[in-house]
Amino acid sequence: MNVPFTVTTVRPAAALVKSECSFYFVPMPRVSQEHLDARRRQILDAARRCFIRNGFHTTSMQHIFAEAGLSAGAVYRYFTSKDEIIGAIAQTKISAVTDRLEELDPDDLPPLDEVFGMLFSAIREANELEGLARLIGQVWSEAIRTPAVADALRTNVGIVFERLTRVARMYQAVGVLSDDVAPEKLARALAAIVQGFMLQLTILDVDEDDFRAGVRGILRTAPVASAG
Repeated sequence: MNVPFTVTTVRPAAALVKSECSFYFVPMPRVSQEHLDARRRQILDAARRCFIRNGFHTTSMQHIFAEAGLSAGAVYRYFTSKDEIIGAIAQTKISAVTDRLEELDPDDLPPLDEVFGMLFSAIREANELEGLARLIGQVWSEAIRTPAVADALRTNVGIVFERLTRVARMYQAVGVLSDDVAPEKLARALAAIVQGFMLQLTILDVDEDDFRAGVRGILRTAPVASAG
């Protein structure tokens, strides 16, 4: 009995593969810097709300993902850790206040107490809108325990010192501040006034006009001669 069989022609494997010319690559649209900056702000704002509401230790990265409405990958594209986010928030908020010092014109300086008044107003407004004072207070507290946060804070405060050193030099040049003290030392004292105002805002009833009047009084105080 003859059994019929069918001969099947096998096409060469190469024939089944499309040539390179048959593939079309559609370039992905480039993400604008504005979009990247907006996404970064979105993450920082979400983290700030979490930190103010729950504190640093209670807030996890998962809380930040949920608050921002983003995936873990989207957040980690910008920040590698919660500590890095804390440092970025501190830098953003501190700079938003002290950037105003860059606007001072050495040829047309306002009274120094007005400069402090400007800073106090900026801090108060940011505190009312974003809880700035409480947030920065938490950053300082966290810096005691977390080296990464401490490093970020030192960098940010260093920028503040540089800006206030420039301010001190300008006011020394016009005789408002004593020129027998290094401007860097004056800058640290001036920074302490600003930091003190911010810290008192967290739990005390602070009036920026009262603080400004206090600064004006300090500036008018003559140095005490050493005895003997």
